[in-house]
Amino acid sequence: MTTTTTTKNQEHCINFQDIVNASQRIQGHAYRTPVLTSTSIDQLSSSSPPPTADLNDNNNGRKFFFKVEAMQRTGSFKFRGALNSTLSIVEQHHHNRQQQQESNNEQREEESTIHIVTHSSGNHAAAVALSAKIANALEEEKNTASSLKITSSIVMPRNAPKIKSDGVKGYLGGGGKIVYVESTNEARKEMAERIVSETKGYFLHPSE
Repeated sequence: MTTTTTTKNQEHCINFQDIVNASQRIQGHAYRTPVLTSTSIDQLSSSSPPPTADLNDNNNGRKFFFKVEAMQRTGSFKFRGALNSTLSIVEQHHHNRQQQQESNNEQREEESTIHIVTHSSGNHAAAVALSAKIANALEEEKNTASSLKITSSIVMPRNAPKIKSDGVKGYLGGGGKIVYVESTNEARKEMAERIVSETKGYFLHPSE
C-alpha cells in the first residue's frame, strides 16, 4: 500500500492534462504565435561561452528560440491565461448550476451573471477585458435558458498610459467598465476586493 502526501504547494500545481485542457479551451480564440530563431544571436552566444563551460568542448554553442507573443491578441501572452481562467470559471459555473437544479434548488437571479475583476495598468487589463467579452459572446451564441452573462471590471491607475487605457476600452464588452484609482498597489487591491465583494465576482490576479 502506497501513501501519497499532498503538500499545500502541490495542491496548486498543474499537470500535463491541465495544459491540454487549457489548449483545447482557448483553441480558435487565441492565436498560435510563431517561434523564431536568430543565427546572429546563436553565434554571439557561442562566442561567449558560460564561465563553467569546457573550452575544449565543441558543443558549447547554444540555440535560442523566441516565442513572439507580441503578435498575440491584445499584444501579450497574458491573453492566453486570462481567457483560459475566464472560460474555466464559466464552465464551473454551469456545472454548479446544473447540480443545483438536480437538487431542486431555486436558481437565484444573480447567478446568471459572472463578474470578472482584476487590477492592472496594461497588458493583463486588456487581456481580461477581451476574455470576458469573448466568453459573453460564446454564451450569447448558445441562446439557451442557461446562458450566462459575463461582464468585467478593470481597476486601473489614473496615471496609466493613455494608449493602454484606450486599448482596454476597445476590448471591453457590454457591461464592462474601467474603474480608475490612485496609482498605488494598495488602492488597486482595495478597489478590486470591494468590487468582488459587491458583485460576488471572480478576481483574476495580474501575476499569478
